Amino acid sequence: MDIALGTVVRDGVTGFTGVAIGRVVYMNGCVQYLVKAQALHDGKPIAGEWIDEGQLEVVPDAPLFAMRTLWAGALSSGGPQPIPSALPHP
Repeated sequence: MDIALGTVVRDGVTGFTGVAIGRVVYMNGCVQYLVKAQALHDGKPIAGEWIDEGQLEVVPDAPLFAMRTLWAGALSSGGPQPIPSALPHP
């Protein structure tokens, strides 16, 4: 199963629900998605969770989040910055 980033998904084991914002494929073939909750806890974002692809189910009829919408503020705030040079060891 290939889940499009921006799709709302649910972990079938824990019930954790959120938006798939990242995908990684390991050398051993394991595929995981970074799922970020849409809710806040005590006014702060809930940390994203890396979840195995086989545990995820797409939430039916949930809106697809466009990455351009999610990152609109970040795109206009400066973009990539130069990598600082390494500090010499003492």
